[in-house]
Amino acid sequence: MNILSIALLRVWIFLMWNAQQLIAYIRGKRSVFIPITDLRIVYRNNGLLVVDKSHELLINSIHPWQNYVTLQMQLFFALPRLADFTLEHMYRFVHRLDAPTSGLICIAYSPKMAGLAAKAFQNRTTKKLYIAVVWGHVQDSTSLDRARLPRSDYLPTLNINVSHCTEMCTKTGDMEYLVDFAIGDLLFSWPEGRRQKIMVPDCTPNCWRPRSAQTKVTVLKHGFLEGSPASLLLLEPHSGRRHQLRLHCALGLRGHPIAGDLLYGRLYGDGDSVEIIKDHHLPRLMLHAYSLHLELVPKPPRVKGEKKQERVDRAHPQPVELYFESSRDMLQGCHWVDAAVFHSL
Repeated sequence: MNILSIALLRVWIFLMWNAQQLIAYIRGKRSVFIPITDLRIVYRNNGLLVVDKSHELLINSIHPWQNYVTLQMQLFFALPRLADFTLEHMYRFVHRLDAPTSGLICIAYSPKMAGLAAKAFQNRTTKKLYIAVVWGHVQDSTSLDRARLPRSDYLPTLNINVSHCTEMCTKTGDMEYLVDFAIGDLLFSWPEGRRQKIMVPDCTPNCWRPRSAQTKVTVLKHGFLEGSPASLLLLEPHSGRRHQLRLHCALGLRGHPIAGDLLYGRLYGDGDSVEIIKDHHLPRLMLHAYSLHLELVPKPPRVKGEKKQERVDRAHPQPVELYFESSRDMLQGCHWVDAAVFHSL
């Protein structure tokens, strides 16, 4: 693609990016405006790009030239030379983040780095840490806070065994827990007739393709979000399932849904509670991919004339360790007051 074509595409993307956000805002489907220039590059070297993503931003779209408000288009606007039009989404996204979740995400712009990074995630030589704000003060206790147990009107419809989920939350240390129950897909029908794929515990009837999921939870602070009791948590997923953290907090963590979660807060929260009302007034889902540690193990270099087994037997090069932290402030635009501090980041 020549320089003129790229320039014209960038102008078109800029116009459509802003027009689609404006239309969505007027229709009440969007509450935040993201400048296309707000692409925060944390790292760019050796075929690896790490970006600090905005909240309310899709990674990509199956119709990229119809839905322009995506990280994919933001990348093309800023770094068109890194795009590969032989790929379905122009860029190699090594892992995923939900649209409402902000924070660190890896993009590989060389096939070699794509293979190394994908293998690191597959072999779990990566460590991802998230920060989240949940409603209520998570207590340092092995007993259940029954006032916080999920009591949604949708629970009878879903036929979820809440006790099974809460029993899978184990106290492992001072204000530390491990939530461990498998989750899978379910096509749910809302009362208004809309159907949506959600994630449910494996004990739910008609749960499809359940897979194991574990989350380590550390309570950093107790405080007040918009005047209501809330807790700031550090979450470490030991697996990477869709909506894992949101589901584990809402059900496994004894009924402490992530603030601003309009899906699982509605499904598993008390419909008459003040928290559900405040979810709709918060500027975002209070979940942020805070840090990322990668351990990349490169393949040993080839030696001319060397047999395959000899190459395997040779010592592998030392792993390359990379560590990144996000600079975005998840609490920006929210009113948060500290009440008690238990751990620091």
